[in-house]
Amino acid sequence: MKEIDNPIPSEKRWEISAAQNNDVMFAYELAIRRAVPGKMKDLEDETRELWKRIGKKRGLEAREMCSAPETAIGVAEAMNAYSNSIFGNRFGYEIRPGRGDSAFAVAVNCPLMAKSEKCLNESLTARSICMNYTLSAIEGINPDYAASYEKQMCMGDGKCIMKIEKRF
Repeated sequence: MKEIDNPIPSEKRWEISAAQNNDVMFAYELAIRRAVPGKMKDLEDETRELWKRIGKKRGLEAREMCSAPETAIGVAEAMNAYSNSIFGNRFGYEIRPGRGDSAFAVAVNCPLMAKSEKCLNESLTARSICMNYTLSAIEGINPDYAASYEKQMCMGDGKCIMKIEKRF
C-alpha cells in the first residue's frame, strides 16, 4: 500500500474522523425510521443490546490502552480518554473526586446530543445510546466499578454528571 502524503494536519483528521463516526450513527437511525416508520419501538431492545455490546468492547479496549485502571478516578480518566478519541478533541469530562473510591465525570458539551437534535429533532435517542454504551464501557474498563447518571443534558439538565463508584 502506498503511503499518502496527506496535507491535512493530524489534529484535523482526528476531528473529521470523529464527526464521520457521529454522522454515520445517526444516518442509520434516520434511515431505519424512514424505511420502517412506526416500527422503531420493535427495534428498541435490539438497539439497546447492540450499544451495550459496543460499549463493553470499547471499554475493554480502553482498559488495555489505559493500563487497567484500578480506582474510580482511573476508570473515569480511561473513559475520558476513550470518549475524547471517539467524539473528538472538543469532548471531554472534568473529573472530580468523590467520597471514598468514587469519582464524578462532568461534561458540559455533548456532541452525541447535538447530533441527535440536528438529525432527529430530539435528544432521547442520544440518551438511549449514551446510557447503554457508557454504562457498559465503564464495566468493560473495570467490572468492579459501576456508573450512574446524576444529571443529563438530554433530559434538560445544563450538564451531564456521571458518578463512578466501586460495586459493593
